Amino acid sequence: VIGCEYVPLGLATGITIREGFGRETVVNAVREALFRWLWPLPPGGPQGDGIVVTDAHVMNFCGISGDFASIHIDDEAAREAGFERRVAHGLLGLAMTDGLKNLSRVRFKAGIASLGWQWKFRRPLYIGDRICARITVRSKRSSSKPERGVLTLGIELTNQHGEILQDGETVLLLRCAS
Repeated sequence: VIGCEYVPLGLATGITIREGFGRETVVNAVREALFRWLWPLPPGGPQGDGIVVTDAHVMNFCGISGDFASIHIDDEAAREAGFERRVAHGLLGLAMTDGLKNLSRVRFKAGIASLGWQWKFRRPLYIGDRICARITVRSKRSSSKPERGVLTLGIELTNQHGEILQDGETVLLLRCAS
């Protein structure tokens, strides 16, 4: 699982604007350059050990979500529906993916908010699966506010067999170093 280790940096710089260049153009160029320098996030990265989906996870999610569909609580009903055994909720997989992102060895300590998710459910998530999140940086840019940046991450949730169960992307609003 990849993330970024946020290290606040003190940066003192003097800028002289040459004649013929607008202040806004220069400020935006410097902001973008500093953002790239302050957020040196590489693509790809190491994958963590993951987590095993347990019966307790599924039953607690049933209670939280109110989704007590028989495929989540009854092996026979799950088999009748075409699954090998009870299936964990797809949204539980997404929630656990976000948790794996937040528990990665390298963390997004400067996170302000999640701006959204685009997500697909590819294969069933079973109780007993060991899941890992493979995270890549898809893009990063400064926002309209100079103290903030926007980071887009691509994420694949895989099981112990390396099969992609769920995938998509999330967009995060982050604080830039001051």
